[in-house]
Amino acid sequence: MHTSLTSARRAGAAVLAAGIALGGTIAVESVADAAPHAAITVSKTRNLNPNGEWITVSGKNFSGKNFGIYVGLAQDNKYGPTKQDSFGETKWLRPNEIRGGKFSTRIKVKAVSGKINCKVNRCSIRTLSAHGVPDRTQDTKAPVSFRPF
Repeated sequence: MHTSLTSARRAGAAVLAAGIALGGTIAVESVADAAPHAAITVSKTRNLNPNGEWITVSGKNFSGKNFGIYVGLAQDNKYGPTKQDSFGETKWLRPNEIRGGKFSTRIKVKAVSGKINCKVNRCSIRTLSAHGVPDRTQDTKAPVSFRPF
């Protein structure tokens, strides 16, 4: 992490120097000033009941704008923000359900649901912007595992 932070600072300094040399004004956001990333906490991630179990997913630093977010269980090797068949259970959280950047919701997850199979594939609880909005800042991932049948 230290290397990428140093690289980012060097790149920012180079851009700033180029702008000054050209007589322009450049606004640069420092890494320290960047907005916090969206993050989730899942009440249980291991040894889930393969036949179905309710879990609580809580989030912080979500924007709550546009059409809200989806929260759901997805098969990792099929996942794509627009691939509906990569998800089993999902829940749509509308913007008014995300208050102050935070939310908490319950979803029921099963090892096999729709076109996903978490018995033989890695799966994760994921969040993403709802209804095809291209904002990837709302994407999060928390790996989960189910106990054997």
